[in-house]
Amino acid sequence: MKRNLLFILFSLSFTALFGGTGPKINFPFNGINFIVNNNTNQPVMQATAPGSVNWAAQVNSGQEFYAFANTLELYQYETTDLPVNFEYDLTIKGELKYQLLGSAAFSSQIVELHINNHTQGSSQRIDFFSYSNAYNSTYTIQSVTLTGTPPAGTDLYTAVSRIVELNLSITQTHYVQPNLNLPVSVTSGNCVDGISNELVISWPLVPYAEDYELEILYVDDYSTDGTPLPQSAIRYDFAENATRIVLKQLFYRLPIVYDRGYVLYRIRPVGRGGPLWDKRIPGPWSGGTVSGTVNNFPAKLYISANWAHTRNTLNWQLTTTFAEDGKRKDV
Repeated sequence: MKRNLLFILFSLSFTALFGGTGPKINFPFNGINFIVNNNTNQPVMQATAPGSVNWAAQVNSGQEFYAFANTLELYQYETTDLPVNFEYDLTIKGELKYQLLGSAAFSSQIVELHINNHTQGSSQRIDFFSYSNAYNSTYTIQSVTLTGTPPAGTDLYTAVSRIVELNLSITQTHYVQPNLNLPVSVTSGNCVDGISNELVISWPLVPYAEDYELEILYVDDYSTDGTPLPQSAIRYDFAENATRIVLKQLFYRLPIVYDRGYVLYRIRPVGRGGPLWDKRIPGPWSGGTVSGTVNNFPAKLYISANWAHTRNTLNWQLTTTFAEDGKRKDV
């Protein structure tokens, strides 16, 4: 069965002035709106994200870079309330029109998507078309072709319309040339969560940063007879045995699981650069030198004997495994 002249419009524009690659923004359109049988109405959907950038005039340069990744998707979803226990074949054909970054002109092409469900053999439950650098897109459906066997008590168009969606999506990438002269700071006043026994380290946003690198270094303050050394007598070196964590957020919660001594920490932003904007460009570290004595380093936390893990009364060992975005497992 085939139905023509069914018109559905997606209008898509997007802006967000972040660094790096942002989240995928979806504009879904439920199958009830476009899988119809003898429906004389012409449903129209318009999805517009707010923004002030003039994308038609935007030109990438050595100082700033934009890119978009786009997809048009047709897919089936299934829930316990809507089981898919019948066969169907669905084909959507339409015209995709889009405006590319730096131009107001529309490009156009015919896109056909196909999904099916078979109770025997393999099924194709998602089909998609990918394109790039479109800041505005419209998709006009020209035909819907649907065949199959409906479940008892309903018609095929109604059954399939409840379990499929079209989706137009856009993902924005934005890089700004790192300004390595910008000062970077990290909280030097200690903020400790007394309930979770964590040191909360935070820092302000840096405009060009795609992510941040946090370095943490522990040094004990034991003298040869076990008494505490003065800060001026304790040397540190971040080039030796420091832990580096790559983060997206502007804070990190550090469990205070240390012996008596000092926890030192510093932060730096990391941007993108190079001719293809594919090189990691680290910014300057927050205050303090890479090595020296503890008294001259600003961002630190002192852990006294009463605060130290197990209060220095038992032998203990901690193993921490880190994953992306600062996720960790402590054993």
